[in-house]
Amino acid sequence: MDCWDKRGILVAVDGMLEKQFVVQEAELVLKLGLLCFHAKVVARPNVSRV
Repeated sequence: MDCWDKRGILVAVDGMLEKQFVVQEAELVLKLGLLCFHAKVVARPNVSRV
């Protein structure tokens, strides 16, 4: 979560992609991944929501 809060979530994107991705889609996928691994189980989305 630190990169999301301080430097921007896009620093987690694989450098091999060389900017050949849609920024909004990358942000969405990364945020979804963070939600799925939330420390509080009740805050995680269930499979039907994903």
